[in-house]
Amino acid sequence: METKVPKPKKITGCKMIQSEHSGKGKVSFKKAKYIKNYMLMETTAADTKDEKNYYPANPISFDNSKGGLVTPKQKGIITWWRVYGHNASGDGIWSEPFGGFPIY
Repeated sequence: METKVPKPKKITGCKMIQSEHSGKGKVSFKKAKYIKNYMLMETTAADTKDEKNYYPANPISFDNSKGGLVTPKQKGIITWWRVYGHNASGDGIWSEPFGGFPIY
């Protein structure tokens, strides 16, 4: 019998920094319970609160809270990011927008 896990909670402690690798950012966030994958989304839209403005980042998912390297869709443009947890019960609540600077 399969045990149902709760939906993931809101991810906190999110940050993006310019990587030492050209054209890449480095994302990280705090670990949360019951998460199989952390899903990363990005936007260059002015309205950073509207989830409809976001599209999948590259890569879109990480299997741990250590995050990793991300390549923005458009380099040199102010980009915002949000992350949410995913598991067998569905998607969790999106993080607050973070980043807000261009990746070069």
